[in-house]
Amino acid sequence: ATNLVTVSVFARMGLKDSISLSFFLLSCSDLVCVLFMIPADCFVLFSKSVPQSWRVDGETLATLLMFYYPMFFDVSQLITTLVAVQRCWCVALPLGFKGTFTRRKTTGLVLGIVIVSIGQYVPVLVSQGLREGQDVSKNRTVLIFWTSEIRSQVYYGRGLFALVMTTTCQLTVIACLVILAASLRASAKFRKSLLNGPKGHSLTYNRAEVTNTTELSKTSANRPNSVGTIKQDLKNVDEISGENTQSFAPSRMNASRKEVQAVKSTTFVSIIFILCNTPRLLMYYIVVCVPEFNLQRRYEQSYVVGNSFRFFFEAINASFNMFVYLTFNRRFRLTLKACF
Repeated sequence: ATNLVTVSVFARMGLKDSISLSFFLLSCSDLVCVLFMIPADCFVLFSKSVPQSWRVDGETLATLLMFYYPMFFDVSQLITTLVAVQRCWCVALPLGFKGTFTRRKTTGLVLGIVIVSIGQYVPVLVSQGLREGQDVSKNRTVLIFWTSEIRSQVYYGRGLFALVMTTTCQLTVIACLVILAASLRASAKFRKSLLNGPKGHSLTYNRAEVTNTTELSKTSANRPNSVGTIKQDLKNVDEISGENTQSFAPSRMNASRKEVQAVKSTTFVSIIFILCNTPRLLMYYIVVCVPEFNLQRRYEQSYVVGNSFRFFFEAINASFNMFVYLTFNRRFRLTLKACF
């Protein structure tokens, strides 16, 4: 439900920039992921309630669907990494951001992400499926799950690829998160210094010779330090020096709050991803390092329990981003209110 709301709201807001487009596509991918995840869980929980006319049991259907939802979780994983890199690039290299991440380039990158994510599962999907078989206990023809002879090798190869990809995404998002956190601290410190100024001064201007003139002293003396006072002082600086200092006005700094909120939004989406993706990453490493930790192996029960925790956190990751947008995106909140 949260992803349906998020997709609808972003569509109504308009996809005017590359990051908004990325968030929209991330919500679409999360939505598809959940649409595969929910029926798979239902087939496991209510496997005995599947109509006999289907000729297939619930656990078999759940097994098939369990190979589709991770496919789109990988899409979401890569798009989240793309969003983190985009925002990090915007903070670190703002002048070159617009030319590097245009809407067309972002669309192309996401298309490449979808191709890579689906492509890694193709060998697995073609090495398994459903075929007719005889249920001796009920004396009827049913659909049973089959796998090819090389399926275990194919699945192991895909697991290694997923391990490398997931590790790379995790480390990339962590690195971007460190840079974004540093930028938030620097931005807060800069705005505080701009408004407070050094001791004994209400404002620090760009040009010291203008700040020290008698005319400016007269206009700013005996007045409280406020945004309105700062704006008037900057206007006086322009009149005295003949140069434009409006770029230093607190109104511009207030406008930058929107960018700060955008950075916070990306930061919290990244934090949710890191926390919820960690169980999945741990499962990949354990499966690769301990071959017996798998289905129909020695540690099958531990594998099932571990996957249950993994699926739980992945469901949170695919459903929780809307609350981040509600908290840090004013346009998102207003558009959502307008929908109701």
